[in-house]
Amino acid sequence: MFKKVFLITALITLAVSCNQTPPHNNVDSVPIETSGDYYSDGTLELAGKIFRIEVVADDISRQIGLSGRDNIGEGSGMLFEMGVAGDHGIWMKGMKFPIDIIWIYNNQVVDFAEEALVEGDIPDTQRKVYRSRQPADKILELKSGWVSRHNVKVGDTIKFNLQ
Repeated sequence: MFKKVFLITALITLAVSCNQTPPHNNVDSVPIETSGDYYSDGTLELAGKIFRIEVVADDISRQIGLSGRDNIGEGSGMLFEMGVAGDHGIWMKGMKFPIDIIWIYNNQVVDFAEEALVEGDIPDTQRKVYRSRQPADKILELKSGWVSRHNVKVGDTIKFNLQ
């Protein structure tokens, strides 16, 4: 009987604690996307705004990216850890919404593509590949229009707080 009560109490405690929003320091935070368990790998600060991010660091996760998802919140982003600096391209295969793409090297913005558009069902050989004009070791995908709305510029510094 004691084991059953203990187990039920532990499960209730776990359920309640998983449902709480983690605290964060607001520089000038924007609404944070909380649907699903995405965007829980840490935060980053860019242009005075703090984002919750999902980090993708393996080949399969990087290839899938945001494909198949319905949207991305204003305060959320997907960070692609590339491992080495280089000419890393991004395509919009399987995307349901446009995005802004930011290429990063040494924690600074080195290039960006605004409002990368959904391409629909076309052969992979006809898909546009977005590329940076400078080598990058990370790529950040954000809600479309974010770069323009927040006046992001090449050379802006990004601060990471990864878990």
